[in-house]
Amino acid sequence: MNQRRIFTTQSAQNSTRRFNGWGNALLLLAALTAALTGCSKRQSNGYYDDGIKALNAGQYKEASDFFTLATDSNPRNAAAYLARGICSLRLGDYEPSLRDFQTTLTLSPGSIDARRGSGEAHLGLEQWEEAAKDFDAVLAVAPDDLNTLNNRGFARSHMGLLQEALEDFDACIKKDPKCALYLHNRGSLYRRLEQPNSALADFNDAIALSPDDPILYVTRGSTYYQAGRWDDAMRDFNTAIEKDGTLAAGYKSRGKCLKSQGEWKQAIADFSRAIELDPLDSELYYERGAAALQAGDQQMYDDDMAKFSALTEQQ
Repeated sequence: MNQRRIFTTQSAQNSTRRFNGWGNALLLLAALTAALTGCSKRQSNGYYDDGIKALNAGQYKEASDFFTLATDSNPRNAAAYLARGICSLRLGDYEPSLRDFQTTLTLSPGSIDARRGSGEAHLGLEQWEEAAKDFDAVLAVAPDDLNTLNNRGFARSHMGLLQEALEDFDACIKKDPKCALYLHNRGSLYRRLEQPNSALADFNDAIALSPDDPILYVTRGSTYYQAGRWDDAMRDFNTAIEKDGTLAAGYKSRGKCLKSQGEWKQAIADFSRAIELDPLDSELYYERGAAALQAGDQQMYDDDMAKFSALTEQQ
């Protein structure tokens, strides 16, 4: 789950950079659509323009509704499908997003931005191989697209292609060494490769660049925790929670650290808060149940293990 968050919660800077790329594609496809004649097509373009205004204002649901009116008025308005796909992507609705990007590719087979969007939707759906194939196609045409290169590295890491993923992250950082996201992702990969010193170096650099990002403290703290440096880990987890008191990963990670030190009641409190924030994370019930058993609370242990089993079956 934390790995997935890395993709879906990029920094504002990187989100803006990616959106600017989308904007160029939207303008190009809109120009092509505007060249079409007919009342319904002109009406479609009007809805499309209203949708773009809402999209630029971050009103993704409202924008999506306008783009739906645009596609209803002109089912061949490729720009509207692309734009609606972007809205769904921003809202975390990956399946409808994927459908819209695929429709865009049917209408405009050479759309690199639709191919990129398809890859990002596959990434959100944890369809790693399909995502990597889409990113390969984008990078064959736009090899300097660092966001796509980073996303391909992310997909490759989940496919078990760790060395190939490392090469992608290395290439991103070589071209943009001041991007905290790229450093974070490479650091996370180093952690999987059991290279804690390299991981910590990347996390330290990422935090220096983006000191207010709580996720960075969670991942660095988790690296300290794995190395048995519990005081350093607790300091980072506390910082993450101070910066964002609604971050379930912060409470979850601190709870694990407290549990390892035999602080059962405090661990239970942290796991309980994490469950309030992310009630579908099955691991939280397992961890709280284990702490409850040590604390002598048999009922909580039984209830949590039952919930853990039920959620695991659903997944």
